[in-house]
Amino acid sequence: MEERQAELGFHPAADLLPLLEGPESDALVADVRAHGLREPIVLLDGAILDGRNRYRACRAAGIEPRFEQWIPRHEGDRPLAFVLSRNLVRRHLSESQRAMVAARAANLAPGIRGDYVTAALKEAAVSQSEAATKLKVSRSLVQRATKVLKKGPPELVEKVDRGLIPVSTASNLLVLPQAEQVRIASAENPLRAAREMAEEPRVNNATKLGTGWSLEHLLTECEKIPTTEMKGWVLSPAERAMSYEQRDQLVTAVRGAVSRLAELADQIEAPNVCAYTYCHMGWGSKRQKCVPGQKYCSQVCAERAGERSAWRRPAPAPT
Repeated sequence: MEERQAELGFHPAADLLPLLEGPESDALVADVRAHGLREPIVLLDGAILDGRNRYRACRAAGIEPRFEQWIPRHEGDRPLAFVLSRNLVRRHLSESQRAMVAARAANLAPGIRGDYVTAALKEAAVSQSEAATKLKVSRSLVQRATKVLKKGPPELVEKVDRGLIPVSTASNLLVLPQAEQVRIASAENPLRAAREMAEEPRVNNATKLGTGWSLEHLLTECEKIPTTEMKGWVLSPAERAMSYEQRDQLVTAVRGAVSRLAELADQIEAPNVCAYTYCHMGWGSKRQKCVPGQKYCSQVCAERAGERSAWRRPAPAPT
């Protein structure tokens, strides 16, 4: 059986769902040891499509597993649909866990319409909206889960996958340095630690900008400007019959908008203050200013932010 285990891997569709860990895994091992394998493990292309946890339980219990090949049940049946239909009924996944599954399942790049995908890729293309519908969660929650997967440390992602931290709480923690996120995820009670940190003003204020927009929303809108939204605002009118004078006016207006955005970026960067969010926050003073070209005001702040190498000792002033 060890040789068979070495040959088998997990199908990508199966890896979308978290593996059982801790007491749940132990209970499954005990059940397999007492009653044997009740349901065969499903294979596709030499990999496990359904039954990863049962397979691991068989190994732990010393039971020889049974296998069967996956066969589409109807036209258009896909491995992803099979895995979801089996596991969403069998396993009691929380809303956050389902959102993480949907975020992993959504493999269609944002901004690309499904009907524009080539025929060769259409079979496997899944948009965020489609994934959200399949997993019975909101698209906004899938977007939060996607952000956690992309920017969160593995320790935080694991706790959300296991249902120990809600995805909404985890996404709010992304404004913290990674070292701080790891500390929270590794706490004895990660949910309590995450909620206590998320309720602090320094985190709450960092995720609320302008008229109630979250940082996530603002970043999404900024990413849209040069592609989808700007095309609708500018390129569509420009493609109509316009005189040369009108085109020149439009070009001037667009260049002016770009210039104003560049000025806004300069304002966001200035003044050149320490990049460590909590610099000197302990006694209520503002963050220290940096020497030009420095990211942090001191080696202490660089170390607290987990980027010791980012701080360089300034050259001594000429005498």
